Amino acid sequence: MERWRSITVYLGQYHPEEMHWYLAVLGIVPGLQGHGLGNRLLDELIRVTESLPCPIYLESDRQSSMDFYLARGFEVRAETTLMGVHCWCLGRGFAGADRDLCDSVREF
Repeated sequence: MERWRSITVYLGQYHPEEMHWYLAVLGIVPGLQGHGLGNRLLDELIRVTESLPCPIYLESDRQSSMDFYLARGFEVRAETTLMGVHCWCLGRGFAGADRDLCDSVREF
């Protein structure tokens, strides 16, 4: 988590310019993983965001997390490496699927 905190300082400047929901952290205690709790939390977030319909944006440095979000309708918008850490920018509900949400993200 400490490593990710440092990286988010850099990633913050690359968030989409349009209004969006930002999912900073979604985590389940390892011993409780695999019981659908992450699905339920994400489903509730999606339900809540429907009251103010804006896209959802997040970043991840874990392949397993990226796979979780891809299976739930998110798209990889960009990949980059920051401070030696591979990161993915993901979005759900953004207009223009061919548009790069992280077009200013570049490898450092």
